[in-house]
Amino acid sequence: MKQSLTKCSAYSRASFDIGSGTIKFLIGHFDLNNRLISVEHGKEMTVLFGADWLNSKDGCLSNDIQNKGINILKSYQKIANDNNVNDFYAVATEVF
Repeated sequence: MKQSLTKCSAYSRASFDIGSGTIKFLIGHFDLNNRLISVEHGKEMTVLFGADWLNSKDGCLSNDIQNKGINILKSYQKIANDNNVNDFYAVATEVF
């Protein structure tokens, strides 16, 4: 499946959605006309950024929650790199 997908897709994009309670990740494969061919690697991991921020005394995220988020993003980035992703896109919640 990946061989035929690679031959017909022009490029791949990774998307990261960093929310108040989760980090979501997808890879989309697109053709030369910018039409979506397929989506894979849909992942979602819980990271309670919002709760951590609301409970902080200084309005900053704790080191623990920052490190958890960074480690999840690094794992998603590795998946993207292993799948020859060309472009990366991200959106984030008001916490950031």
